[in-house]
Amino acid sequence: MFTRYFSDLLTTDTLINFTFWCLVAWLLRKPLLASFGSSRMRAIFAALSLAAVLAFTVRVFSTYTFTSSYWLFSSMWAGAFRVANANWLLNFALFVPAGFALRFAGRLALRTVGFLSLLSLGIECLQFWARSGVADPADLVANSCGAFAGVVLAMLALRIGKKN
Repeated sequence: MFTRYFSDLLTTDTLINFTFWCLVAWLLRKPLLASFGSSRMRAIFAALSLAAVLAFTVRVFSTYTFTSSYWLFSSMWAGAFRVANANWLLNFALFVPAGFALRFAGRLALRTVGFLSLLSLGIECLQFWARSGVADPADLVANSCGAFAGVVLAMLALRIGKKN
């Protein structure tokens, strides 16, 4: 099930959207580099991680149409903490590199998790209003947990790097 679900996500739409978001990051490169004053490579890693998050979640160029119920007050919240399905695990995994990259690029841990959680909330609202994806409360929880895990991994990597 996981393999089929993941292969359904890797489409031409996703590639086109990733290219679009990379172009947006390139156009905003000067303010992004100024924001990530630590290192050019770390800023590029953070921008690519965010482009991947946006490519998989905000379908600018898409053939999809989805849900019509208002997701924030939905009964889907009952499954928001069930981590045994492919959708939850993939949403979790999608935000781990972004959390890692932003923290590794010098952002504060709490601000990184907060920013990525708010980004996830914005994405879910946009998916609902633009009918460009499935707005699901479980995605919000999984994305926030993935961002937190990425921040923790970056903090461990930074701590190990300081010891060596």
